[in-house]
Amino acid sequence: MQALPDRVTVLVDEALAFDDVVVAEARERLAAATERQKGAAGGSDAYAREQAAIDFASAQLRLTGHR
Repeated sequence: MQALPDRVTVLVDEALAFDDVVVAEARERLAAATERQKGAAGGSDAYAREQAAIDFASAQLRLTGHR
């Protein structure tokens, strides 16, 4: 990331457009990852993987103005 007075440049591997997000599917992924995380031991790879899925689904919902 580079922040200058007149612009910010961010390099990413992937980006989603507003129209690419299906809210119902994002909500389903969020719920499923939350349930799977409950069964994972804290600090485990499985727990971290589910947290990443939760974070991604949450970001998609925020992008569309949903929670």
